[in-house]
Amino acid sequence: MEVRVRTGTRLHMGFTSSAEDVRPWSGIGLAIEEPPVEVRAFSSDRLEVVGEAEHRRVILRALGMMGLEGLTARIEVKAPDLHVGLGTTTQLTLAACTAVLALSGRHVDPIEVARVTGRGQRSWIGIAAFARGGFVVDLGRRRDGWHHDFLTLPFPEEWATIVCIPRGARGPDEAEEAFRLESFRLDPERVRELRSLVLGLVVPGLMGRDFEEFCRGIEMVQHTVGDAFSHLQGGRFNVRSSEAVEALVSAGAAGVGQSSWGPTVYGFTSSSAEALRISRSVMEQLGHRWSVLVTRGRNRGAEVHQRN
Repeated sequence: MEVRVRTGTRLHMGFTSSAEDVRPWSGIGLAIEEPPVEVRAFSSDRLEVVGEAEHRRVILRALGMMGLEGLTARIEVKAPDLHVGLGTTTQLTLAACTAVLALSGRHVDPIEVARVTGRGQRSWIGIAAFARGGFVVDLGRRRDGWHHDFLTLPFPEEWATIVCIPRGARGPDEAEEAFRLESFRLDPERVRELRSLVLGLVVPGLMGRDFEEFCRGIEMVQHTVGDAFSHLQGGRFNVRSSEAVEALVSAGAAGVGQSSWGPTVYGFTSSSAEALRISRSVMEQLGHRWSVLVTRGRNRGAEVHQRN
């Protein structure tokens, strides 16, 4: 028997609250089709994980936390690097556990998998992207101390996303991120401003398919969040991300920003044809040190396929 789980990755476009807010760690983000995460699990007489060493470690840790380390399966994985701003760890964790559970004839809701494996300690953008896809409005943590409420909205099919990922560069790992965020606070005025931008520009622009309004809102959110985090990352964007931000802006992309801590950077166009033109210009500016791809919003959750 074989089970294949395929999901996209996610862009995190910024927190709209922090630890001491009535709804901590709210934010916005987008599930994207590429780069994808794919996990294939096969019946086997022993447990074997085939893939990059860092991916194997994530999967084996997740299986252990789920109490699945005693199951036998061959697991093959393809995924982007960890800690580049795409939420790979969460997607990989949920995909691998989903695949192994399905292989053994069981189903567990991805939110329960996330809880058991320790995902979603702050942001739920990646959990929502795996479960439903689309543009995610994370409404923040409930008073129970873990569960978040969130909305997912369809992202217009005709809008394209350009994603720039530097080769060989990483952002902070989870331990470093936790250390940075331990004392970080968004002041109440910034929280009000960010929520106003999301509800006044980003969401209405998305629902009304007003590309300029949506992108203007994303850029304003990015600038506000980036300035709040500037003391932790060395500027509005981190040093490595800034190069791609400038290239995307100069080439004509809109809604340009940094995903999470970076170094991945994104921008939007209203059509695929325009995205291809702009991506070529960006590749010429950045050279071989960056991977530049054109993708689109992923308006569905992870796909699970079984074959006997």
